[in-house]
Amino acid sequence: MVDVDYKMAGLTMKYPSDWKVESMSPDAAAFLPPGKEITDLFGEKFMIMNSDVKQFSKMPGLKDKPLTLENIADESIKAMKQQGYQGGVQKNESVKIGGLAAKKMTIEAEMEGTKLKINQYIVLNAEKVYLITYSAKSDEYETFLSAIEKMISSIQF
Repeated sequence: MVDVDYKMAGLTMKYPSDWKVESMSPDAAAFLPPGKEITDLFGEKFMIMNSDVKQFSKMPGLKDKPLTLENIADESIKAMKQQGYQGGVQKNESVKIGGLAAKKMTIEAEMEGTKLKINQYIVLNAEKVYLITYSAKSDEYETFLSAIEKMISSIQF
């Protein structure tokens, strides 16, 4: 497997050459394992989104609070519930990604009768908020976890 470089607004990362990248906007991309499509709502996917700190701090629920990893994590969970995910955070821990402090949440949820496992990482620097998410059906979660972990460990800001 040959790693391919990916660059997005202050972030670089390596991903497997047999994975497909779907650019959703200049600030968001999905990385799909072989045979997976972005249209599969519950299929395995790894996504990176970023937003300017100023824009993010204007979001409902955050505009009257300090912009911290904890507050962003709380709002992220609320947003998932509003989207119809039922379940909760199983783990909430502090980690480092690319040398920066990050929040990692492991979430077990159910949507439309499908059980999901989701890892969401939140990274905050002076200019950007990055949301890095791996989601998969619970019974398929481990399949690509090793590749996901390598991708995350390759991230640099």
